[in-house]
Amino acid sequence: MQISRTDELELLTVLHEGMHEQPAWGTFLKRLLRRAGAGRARLLLARGEAALSTPRGSIEAWLRRSSPLHDGELRIRATGAGGGYSGSRSHLGPREDEQLRAELTRHLGFAVVGLAVM
Repeated sequence: MQISRTDELELLTVLHEGMHEQPAWGTFLKRLLRRAGAGRARLLLARGEAALSTPRGSIEAWLRRSSPLHDGELRIRATGAGGGYSGSRSHLGPREDEQLRAELTRHLGFAVVGLAVM
């Protein structure tokens, strides 16, 4: 499945705005379902962890925020239903909440787009 620039923008934009929706990330999940042709998707969030599961595969993410003693770190693992796999590890310096949110959205958005083509 090819992801167009329009698809990418539609998914990334609502992913970033989703935390302010009720239910949270509802528009993102609906668009992801439609674009992936999936019947269901699940997004799990916990302190410092998030997981997205669809019939096409799953994404897991772990965040350690920076502190005065160490840089923060974001690890992302995407696993396609057909066995494809990708992973990333990003070091994050000190950031304000909005800056951190924007950077997380960018990294997670790329992982979602990658999962859609796996």
